[in-house]
Amino acid sequence: MSLIEKIKNALKLETIDPDAEKILLDTLSEKQNELAPAPTPAPKNEDGDKISGLEAKVDQIYMALMEETKARQEIQKNYDAKIAADNKARIQAALDNAIKMNKIPAKNEEEITKWKTMFEKDYDAAEFALSKVKGDEQKPEVAQNPGNNTGGNMKINRAALIEAARDEFKTTKN
Repeated sequence: MSLIEKIKNALKLETIDPDAEKILLDTLSEKQNELAPAPTPAPKNEDGDKISGLEAKVDQIYMALMEETKARQEIQKNYDAKIAADNKARIQAALDNAIKMNKIPAKNEEEITKWKTMFEKDYDAAEFALSKVKGDEQKPEVAQNPGNNTGGNMKINRAALIEAARDEFKTTKN
């Protein structure tokens, strides 16, 4: 009697005979002690090859995506650093200009720090506030033109002007 037949017989019975139970347990323990054969890989079919090829492509795309993400993060990091450096230079230029125009005392580090903090928090508001502070206003530079040209801060020879006016009136007839 084979093992399968013995199990079938044992399952058909409502009560198991102790001798049959012992035989069944012994047979099962023997089968467990035997080495199970190594599973043989299923032969690859055409669909399996396609799936493995697609899995490889997905892996390649994933790696490319990860590299692209790293590159974009590096670009963003460099961009943020450049923006921070530009803002720092812009703030320093505004502070230097305010000190030059005596809107901020040059030797008062506490005042300079206060204005720097204001510029860092809100540049436009700090710039507006600083524009309302009295200081030495810059005078527009007007170049002095030599000669007898008219306009601006030019020196005009009075005698030459009177003579030119007389000549104009003489030629005009009423």
